[in-house]
Amino acid sequence: MEMHKPTLARIVAALFLFLVVLLIAAWTSGFQETMCEQTKSGEEQCAPYNLAAYYLVRTRRTIDENDGLITALATIVIAAFTGTLWQSTRNLWLAGERQMSLIEGNAKKELRAYLTVVPDGINQLIGESNVMGHVVLKNVGRLPARNVTLLVSMELSDGPEMDSFFRRQVFNIAKVATNSDRVIQPGGEMRQGSERPTLAISELCVPDHNVYVYGIVRYDNGYGEQCFTKFCHRYATASRDRSVKPDSRPNKSRAFIGADKARYHNYGNSAEILVGE
Repeated sequence: MEMHKPTLARIVAALFLFLVVLLIAAWTSGFQETMCEQTKSGEEQCAPYNLAAYYLVRTRRTIDENDGLITALATIVIAAFTGTLWQSTRNLWLAGERQMSLIEGNAKKELRAYLTVVPDGINQLIGESNVMGHVVLKNVGRLPARNVTLLVSMELSDGPEMDSFFRRQVFNIAKVATNSDRVIQPGGEMRQGSERPTLAISELCVPDHNVYVYGIVRYDNGYGEQCFTKFCHRYATASRDRSVKPDSRPNKSRAFIGADKARYHNYGNSAEILVGE
């Protein structure tokens, strides 16, 4: 059962109800008290009173005899009640402010721009025997992402990585020199390849190696806050298209390791608001 916190208003109401019940009980009890008064001639005149009436008359006389004290006590009670009312109003205002801040914070999280980086394969370039790693940048938020700057790198593992214990964990991402002024609308996307130098197909025809396509995207999330998304996609060389010859030079780009073969690496993936440089 919920317990209500006692307040001055509740205490006064409880006392008032208690007095009313007490008077009703005294009125219906049938008991009487005798009250005497002196007349102008100096004679004492006595009369019986119902118990409730007796206490009411005595209370009136006490109030008349101590009107200054009663006024002071009433002033104190009114001041205390006013202070309680002010505190309650202030608490209600503060609760409203907290609720408004919470609503604004939740709306900001729901409406802001969010950029995610999706693998798009290791693809052979037109007229070359080299490959480039590609990614697709998607805005899955509800506001346009502004000043979008994307850096993509591609590297082959230094040696065989037969299981997760041997896989690379550290990826050094170049610092963004200048931000671009590109904008990606909500639901929009942008495709970009890795920075040169590219990798020769012959370098990837090795067993138990991995190709890492990694980097960072920086952007304004629509509220003037600089955010970043770091990504790292891993492609096993064993997943390559073995029909592609190392010395071939196609007249259109084609997949050497398909995007469906990519895995989000255990390291190098994160997202956050930039606090400072």
